[in-house]
Amino acid sequence: MTRSGISGGGSSAGMGKAAPAAAIFGCSGTTLTAAEKRFFADVRPVGLILFARNCREPQQVRKLVAAFRKAVGCADAPVLIDQEGGRVQRLN
Repeated sequence: MTRSGISGGGSSAGMGKAAPAAAIFGCSGTTLTAAEKRFFADVRPVGLILFARNCREPQQVRKLVAAFRKAVGCADAPVLIDQEGGRVQRLN
């Protein structure tokens, strides 16, 4: 999992990291794997999309989102939720 083909010049703030990729990614389960953490830290996507496989209960989702945001270095990275069929359900 690498970010081939995307060059990352330094930011004007001098942070030395590449600009975030204009992409949103998902993850495989209810927690981030070590490989996913490394991938997100390298690619720095602008957001995370969650599917049913990622959401067990509210506290677990909070931890997953926090781990993603820590990996990408952005405390307010957007999180999207895919409603997979059926009626719309609200998060509590």
